[in-house]
Amino acid sequence: MKLDLRNGTLLVLAITAFACARAVFVVIADPEGPNLPVVTVLAVIFFLVSAGFYVSRLLPGLAGISRSMAALVLQAVIAAGLALMLR
Repeated sequence: MKLDLRNGTLLVLAITAFACARAVFVVIADPEGPNLPVVTVLAVIFFLVSAGFYVSRLLPGLAGISRSMAALVLQAVIAAGLALMLR
């Protein structure tokens, strides 16, 4: 099975989306703890936003690994902003 850069990047974006979603609930110190459906929905939201940014041609100067890193940074910024808003 051959994985090209786009499929590999989308897989990495999905994994980091789950990590960022879990980190949001760790930071806000939810007394009940995060449950799987809530973390999954938040991860899907993070993934859709960052994948939309990755696939779009918003910044044509970014290509390859720099576009992937920009999408990862976007996920982290959204997660940090959400965690600060929920505190």
